Amino acid sequence: MPFYDIHVPSEDTKKTADLAKELGWNGLVFVRKWGGGKKLEIFVNEIKKIKKFNASVGVLIDVKKASDMQKTVKLVRKQTELIIIAGKELNFNRTVIETPEVDILSGKDVQLNHVMCELAKKNNVAIEFNFHDLITSYKKTRERVFMNMIENAKFIRKYKTPFIITAGAMDPWDLRSPFDLLSFGRLLGFQDPQIKKAMSDTIIKENRKRLSKKWIAPGIELE
Repeated sequence: MPFYDIHVPSEDTKKTADLAKELGWNGLVFVRKWGGGKKLEIFVNEIKKIKKFNASVGVLIDVKKASDMQKTVKLVRKQTELIIIAGKELNFNRTVIETPEVDILSGKDVQLNHVMCELAKKNNVAIEFNFHDLITSYKKTRERVFMNMIENAKFIRKYKTPFIITAGAMDPWDLRSPFDLLSFGRLLGFQDPQIKKAMSDTIIKENRKRLSKKWIAPGIELE
C-alpha cells in the first residue's frame, strides 16, 4: 500500500515534494484554505507542474457557521479531490460529520463520542490525527491535546470510524517519514494495518472516481 500524507499546508510545494520523495512518501495532498475558485485554479496549475511525484490538491474550509460550511462544501465538491473542515464547537462538528460530501474533520480540540463516531462511519467522514498539532503545543496544552487524541482514538477503534494520520507540514522541514507517523499511530493505540490505511491514498482514489464523468453514485458507474 502506497504512503500518502493527505494534509500538507506547506507553500513551498516543489521542495516539499522533493523531500517527501526522499523520506519515502509516494504522494502528498497539498491543502489550501478556501478563498475562491480563481485562487484554487491557480493552485491546481501550480501543483500540476510537480513532475515524477503524485501530488494532489485539497481544500481546507474554515468558517464559523455550519450553514456556511455546507454551502461552501457544495460549491467546492466538484472542484477538488479532498475537502477538510476545520473543527469548531460540538454542534458545528456534528453537522460536519452529518455531511457526506465532507472527507475529513480536522482540529486538535475536536472531541468525539459514540454518537459522533457512528455518524462519521455512516457518512464516511474521517477524523484527522495531525502530528503538527501535538508537537507545536507546549506543557499542559500538549498534555491536553495528546490525552484528547488518545480518547478519540479509543472511540474510533471501538466504532471502526475512518481516520487519517498526517504530519501537517507547514514547510518542508516539518515533514516526517512514513515510519515516524507509523510510530505516532502506534502511540495512539492503533494497529499497523489500520495506520497504513490511514496513511494511504484511499480517499483520493475514491474522490477521483466521483469527479469522473462516469461516476453516478456509490457503486454505480458508466461503462
